[in-house]
Amino acid sequence: EIILEAPLIDIEISQDGQLNLAALGGPHAGANPPQAETPTATPRVSIRDLHITRGTIKFNDHRAGYKNEFDDLSFKLSSLSTFDEAKGPYDLSARTPGGATLRWKGAASITPLAAAGTLALEHSALPELQPFIKPFINAAVTDGRANLELPYQFALSGGKPELKVSGGKFSVEALALTAAGADAPLFKLGSLALDDIRLDLAARTLHVGSVRIDAPELKARRDENGEIDLGKLLVPRPQEPPSAPWQIKVTSVELAQGALAFDDRVSGLAPALKDIALKLGDLTSDFAQPLPFELSATLAGGGSLSSSGKIAPGGAVDAKISGNAIALTPLQPMLARYANVALASGEAAFSGSLKTGQKTAALVYTGGASINNMQLNDPTGVALIGWKSIATTTLRAQAGPTLRSEEHTSELQSH
Repeated sequence: EIILEAPLIDIEISQDGQLNLAALGGPHAGANPPQAETPTATPRVSIRDLHITRGTIKFNDHRAGYKNEFDDLSFKLSSLSTFDEAKGPYDLSARTPGGATLRWKGAASITPLAAAGTLALEHSALPELQPFIKPFINAAVTDGRANLELPYQFALSGGKPELKVSGGKFSVEALALTAAGADAPLFKLGSLALDDIRLDLAARTLHVGSVRIDAPELKARRDENGEIDLGKLLVPRPQEPPSAPWQIKVTSVELAQGALAFDDRVSGLAPALKDIALKLGDLTSDFAQPLPFELSATLAGGGSLSSSGKIAPGGAVDAKISGNAIALTPLQPMLARYANVALASGEAAFSGSLKTGQKTAALVYTGGASINNMQLNDPTGVALIGWKSIATTTLRAQAGPTLRSEEHTSELQSH
């Protein structure tokens, strides 16, 4: 029986990537050790009980500028032996000053080297991971907590590690991402949940049963020079050498209560969507497969949008699309640049199909459209022109290098 009380382990990685604990291996640690002439037999070890209480692990990565520690570490291990293949149970728990809790429970054997159990991390503060996120995005994680639960099986087979995860879970709550130099977050997230995570490291497969995204909010801006701030978000990365591809599948994705705002300083428009709902099915790494979707949203200025169909990662679209009571008055800032009139009222509606053309990749809309309750005033507020409804049921519009539209029948109703 071994009992350790209040042990301290200080782990440091230097600027040149050297691990301080490697020095415990002697003068050849971290270098290529001399090759043994004959294979070394596995030491004969048997531990009936190992207890560690009130332990502390300090970690300092000088390369990334990351520091953290696990306190109140408790570890129990029973019946671990090299004399047989039986697995000995282990149980580890620890916490960080930021409130995260680590739990690791399962069973392990030495001969053969194998382990199975569950690794869980609860309430991990995401801002603490900023040093590792910084090389990828020009933004700071200013809020958010994550939870992770990984039921796993590990084995060393033929000198190669085999790792499988089955029924894993990952979630994020109250995430906030703030761009460099900005005062307010450009992205906020109520919650994100991934369920039924299955991973096979040897087969390079990853399957996620469901992804649920609640209350995401994205704010984007285009400045007077036409530059969109989101374009500056990602840090350019050197191209990595090709490796064996992973096979990835997500059975379903659901997004609810989303919001999107775009401040366009070029046109003067500030379109915004709220109550965004999105459903995706059978999302895979096979880009040849079309992706079914359902989308709906409410415009902040008035009106609603909805669409459903299939879209291929290559750009092919086959969908139904409709809009109802879409307010036109938010277009006034752009209209004022070309005419000295005021858009007093107006609504647009449409319903039809949206497809990519057979000969080109241009989007083609076919269906009906109407502009209702329209009124234009002069700068003093006097009505210039207006109508109750102008509608067509046979509109065909194509969006490509140039915008083309055709309509065969229309109906105008005056006030």
